[in-house]
Amino acid sequence: MRIRRSAAAGAFVTVHLELFAGLGRYLPGPGPVRLEVDEGVTVRELLDALGVPADEVRLIFVNHRAADPAQVLREGDRIGAFPLIAGG
Repeated sequence: MRIRRSAAAGAFVTVHLELFAGLGRYLPGPGPVRLEVDEGVTVRELLDALGVPADEVRLIFVNHRAADPAQVLREGDRIGAFPLIAGG
Protein backbone atom coordinates (compact mmCIF):
# COMPACT_ATOMS: atom_id res chain seq x y z
CA MET A 1 0.00 0.00 0.00
CA ARG A 2 1.23 3.49 -0.80
CA ILE A 3 0.51 6.56 1.30
CA ARG A 4 1.00 9.78 -0.68
CA ARG A 5 1.29 13.22 0.83
CA SER A 6 0.73 14.93 -2.51
CA ALA A 7 0.39 14.06 -6.17
CA ALA A 8 3.68 15.86 -6.87
CA ALA A 9 5.66 13.78 -4.36
CA GLY A 10 8.79 12.02 -5.54
CA ALA A 11 10.50 9.05 -3.89
CA PHE A 12 9.00 6.53 -1.51
CA VAL A 13 10.38 4.88 1.61
CA THR A 14 9.16 1.53 2.93
CA VAL A 15 8.06 1.33 6.57
CA HIS A 16 6.37 -1.27 8.74
CA LEU A 17 3.38 -0.29 10.89
CA GLU A 18 1.70 -2.11 13.73
CA LEU A 19 -1.29 -0.66 15.56
CA PHE A 20 -2.07 -2.31 18.87
CA ALA A 21 -5.32 -3.07 20.71
CA GLY A 22 -8.31 -1.13 19.35
CA LEU A 23 -6.18 0.86 16.90
CA GLY A 24 -5.75 -2.25 14.75
CA ARG A 25 -9.10 -1.54 13.11
CA TYR A 26 -7.46 1.29 11.13
CA LEU A 27 -4.97 -0.99 9.38
CA PRO A 28 -5.65 -1.93 5.76
CA GLY A 29 -5.05 -5.59 6.65
CA PRO A 30 -3.77 -7.80 9.44
CA GLY A 31 -0.78 -6.16 11.11
CA PRO A 32 1.98 -5.45 10.98
CA VAL A 33 1.69 -4.02 7.48
CA ARG A 34 4.34 -2.88 5.04
CA LEU A 35 3.63 0.54 3.55
CA GLU A 36 5.32 2.76 1.01
CA VAL A 37 5.11 6.41 2.02
CA ASP A 38 6.40 9.59 0.44
CA GLU A 39 9.84 10.66 1.58
CA GLY A 40 9.44 13.23 4.34
CA VAL A 41 6.14 11.89 5.72
CA THR A 42 5.80 12.14 9.51
CA VAL A 43 4.30 9.57 11.84
CA ARG A 44 1.24 11.81 12.33
CA GLU A 45 0.73 12.22 8.58
CA LEU A 46 0.86 8.45 8.17
CA LEU A 47 -1.68 7.90 10.95
CA ASP A 48 -3.91 10.67 9.55
CA ALA A 49 -3.84 9.04 6.10
CA LEU A 50 -5.11 5.82 7.68
CA GLY A 51 -7.87 7.68 9.57
CA VAL A 52 -6.40 7.15 13.05
CA PRO A 53 -7.71 9.95 15.31
CA ALA A 54 -4.90 11.75 17.17
CA ASP A 55 -6.82 11.62 20.45
CA GLU A 56 -6.90 7.79 20.33
CA VAL A 57 -3.11 7.41 20.21
CA ARG A 58 -1.29 7.40 23.54
CA LEU A 59 2.19 6.03 22.73
CA ILE A 60 4.21 5.94 19.53
CA PHE A 61 7.41 4.00 19.00
CA VAL A 62 9.74 4.12 16.02
CA ASN A 63 12.37 1.38 15.93
CA HIS A 64 11.50 0.41 19.52
CA ARG A 65 12.08 3.92 20.89
CA ALA A 66 9.49 6.44 22.06
CA ALA A 67 8.81 8.89 19.26
CA ASP A 68 7.08 12.17 18.63
CA PRO A 69 4.24 12.26 16.08
CA ALA A 70 6.25 14.88 14.14
CA GLN A 71 9.13 12.45 13.55
CA VAL A 72 9.94 12.05 9.85
CA LEU A 73 9.90 8.44 8.68
CA ARG A 74 12.93 6.86 7.05
CA GLU A 75 13.52 3.73 5.00
CA GLY A 76 12.95 0.57 7.04
CA ASP A 77 11.43 2.28 10.10
CA ARG A 78 9.20 0.12 12.29
CA ILE A 79 6.34 2.09 13.80
CA GLY A 80 4.10 0.96 16.63
CA ALA A 81 1.19 2.90 18.11
CA PHE A 82 -0.76 2.13 21.26
CA PRO A 83 -4.07 3.55 22.49
CA LEU A 84 -4.74 4.70 26.01
CA ILE A 85 -5.57 1.49 27.83
CA ALA A 86 -7.65 1.46 31.00
CA GLY A 87 -8.02 -1.41 33.37
CA GLY A 88 -6.75 -2.77 36.55
